[in-house]
Amino acid sequence: MALIIQFCLAAMLFFYYPLVDIGKTHQIVLGGWPAHIGITLANDKISLAFITLGIMMWSICLIYDWNYRKTDASFLFFLLLLEGIFFGIIQSRDLYTLFLFIEISTILSTVLVAYKKDGFSLRAALYYLLFNSVSMILFLLGAFMLYNLAGTLNIDLIAERTAGLRNHFSFHLSIIFILTAAGVKSAFFPVYNWLPKAHGAAPASISALLSGLLVKSGVYVFFRINQTFQLTDYYLFFLIIGFITALSGVLFAISQKDIKQILAFHSVSQVGLIIMGLSYLDTEYYYGGLIHLINHAFFKALLFLGAGVIINKYNERNVTQIRGVLAHCPAVSTLMIIAMLSITGVPFLNGYIGKSLIAYGLTDKGVFSFLIYIVNIGTATSFIKMSQIFFGKQKRSEGRDFHNVFAMSILAFLCMFFGIFYVNIFSFLFELDLSYITLFQLEKWILYFAVLFLGYLSNLHFVQKESAFLNQLRHFNLSFESTNILFISFISILLLWQMYVH
Repeated sequence: MALIIQFCLAAMLFFYYPLVDIGKTHQIVLGGWPAHIGITLANDKISLAFITLGIMMWSICLIYDWNYRKTDASFLFFLLLLEGIFFGIIQSRDLYTLFLFIEISTILSTVLVAYKKDGFSLRAALYYLLFNSVSMILFLLGAFMLYNLAGTLNIDLIAERTAGLRNHFSFHLSIIFILTAAGVKSAFFPVYNWLPKAHGAAPASISALLSGLLVKSGVYVFFRINQTFQLTDYYLFFLIIGFITALSGVLFAISQKDIKQILAFHSVSQVGLIIMGLSYLDTEYYYGGLIHLINHAFFKALLFLGAGVIINKYNERNVTQIRGVLAHCPAVSTLMIIAMLSITGVPFLNGYIGKSLIAYGLTDKGVFSFLIYIVNIGTATSFIKMSQIFFGKQKRSEGRDFHNVFAMSILAFLCMFFGIFYVNIFSFLFELDLSYITLFQLEKWILYFAVLFLGYLSNLHFVQKESAFLNQLRHFNLSFESTNILFISFISILLLWQMYVH
């Protein structure tokens, strides 16, 4: 029944979507209240695209978990309630309603992360809950400060009424509080310590949703605040933060041996790339971030679902101990290889499109146009290291995995479909012309294979030799107290940046 409802929602959105103009927002104020005091929900083409993405991802996760969870009413209740809350986050247009939806999503995510009910998952869930709750206190404080300035919590009306207060310290302080909360939810550097803990402990389908969509709810809030208030003072700051997030995430990923930790830190790295794209509101530049945000949901969910199958079959998470996956699980291996190629940016798969758009946008940003390739080399290094699981021989447990493979096949198909027909897809979604991005450009293929080759050399001479630096990174762990110090430091740096630019 849940899947039937999902497909009906998707069908309605498909027919409604063309009726919405790219620059037009459809709003509804619940209860007949005036807009400045009512609960406001709004949709435009971007929010509808994310709602469609949510329907697709939840449907795929339901299919994936069907054999294990079809009689688990509690799990299905929390999973589907979280879907509805996610849609609320996407459509909320007033800050207090947005706060409530994010808080509820945090609580539901905590329940699902802790669903195994062992010590590891309970500790990770509690860490996730506490740290995200602290950040949302700042969000609420920022919302009240904006209410004091504008007399409303409606985001659009706040932007209109504070147009003459953009140099006011209270305005910038409130925006900094809200952006910091969005940064924690999105896993920005240096406040992403909760993410690998939660991903490592959660069931595979929940890890797929956390990485593919729920982390992106924070990115979506960041994008909407940036878009609404045109925060030009912070563009360069978040470009720098995006790069540091991408680079630090990929370095930690290279150092890991736990397959889910590798993928978790790559979620951090890919969020960094997305933030680099969304930091500037130039057309092709920030659309690159949006497109990579959508495409990342497909290939990263595919990787997490594949990792779940492998962990269940081998009862092992260490990539140096898992062998023979290609021989024992050829379908799962093939699908995971597609996702690995996509995340490394090979043409004809969807990861190439967003990365190319971000790279085009960075061409006039000096050294950043070069630094993005450093991140790509690190990504290639990590997945070359991870690919050792496909070779060799090793016994594993038997078991039916038709639903797993079917769900993963849908994601692999979407990776290929979005990678080949991107011109038509994103013309339909965002009325964006991407015909200048070509799949057969020799320079792009040479660059991709150069990245792979450098990744291979890095893995051979740096990673496999277990350098002391990587060993220290792998065992590096921040306490909750240290994480909160970094949280306060992030706010302080943002305040100093605001004071510097003014």
